[in-house]
Order: sequence, then C-alpha cells, then structure tokens
Amino acid sequence: FYLYKFYDKLIVGDNMKNKGFTMVELLATITILGILMMTAIIAYSRYKEHASTKAYNAMSLSASSAADNYFMDNLLADSEVSLEDLVNDEYLESLQDPWDNKQNCSGKVTKIIENTQQGDNLESYIYEVELKCSKMDKCIRYNDSSTKKCQP
Repeated sequence: FYLYKFYDKLIVGDNMKNKGFTMVELLATITILGILMMTAIIAYSRYKEHASTKAYNAMSLSASSAADNYFMDNLLADSEVSLEDLVNDEYLESLQDPWDNKQNCSGKVTKIIENTQQGDNLESYIYEVELKCSKMDKCIRYNDSSTKKCQP
C-alpha cells in the first residue's frame, strides 16, 4: 500500500494540477506547422506554373493544327491567319489564358513553304505560331517531325 501511494505521487502527483501545454511546446508546434504550410504552398505554385506552361504549349500546337485545316479548306495563297479569324471561322475555340482566366490569348499563325520537290510538285510546310498570353509571348515552329523555337 505504501509503495502504491509513492508511485501514484511520483507519476501523477502534482502534474495533474497543471493541465495544458507549455509556451515552448506551442511555439514548436506552430513553427513546424508553418514550415509545412510554406512547403505545400511552394510545391503548389510550382505545379500550377508547370501546368500553365503545358497548357500554353498545347494551345500553340492546337492553333497550328487549326491553321493547317484553315489553309487546306480555303486554298488561300495567304500565308498568315490570326487566331481571331480561326476562332470566328470555327476552326478553333477561343484560347483562354492559362495564367489569367479572365482574358483570351491572341496571336497569329504563319505558313512557310519549307522546300519544294520539282518532280513531284510536293511542298512541305512549317507553321510559325506566335501566341501572346499574359505571362508568355513566344513563337514556336511546327512541322511534321519537329518543334522548334522561331529564329529572331
């Protein structure tokens, strides 16, 4: 019985009167949670920027394909078409800016004859897509086999 009272006083004893956490424990917990939140926010912003860049590249490729269809259907000698014309003629849906969803991207697509084979009368085309959005404005060249940045 005496051993039980000693054990009870040693383990539980006066500590039962002080319920709650100390200031050091609270500060340590808040600091750890802050570090975790910062890490999560940074990871999310990187993910969002990567996704927006991928969307921009996909829109550029889509504009190239729409221009190819536009030039084939209309048999035009014109070598340039604006994205607005492609949207108005329903070859392309409006390209919403991946960084600012309230506005649309603008730009143009230029068709360039790469080479002509004299015997077969075959022409190969390159499409230069200039796509201007809020955070990105660049020119990309598309042909059948590759994708490159435009030369200045």
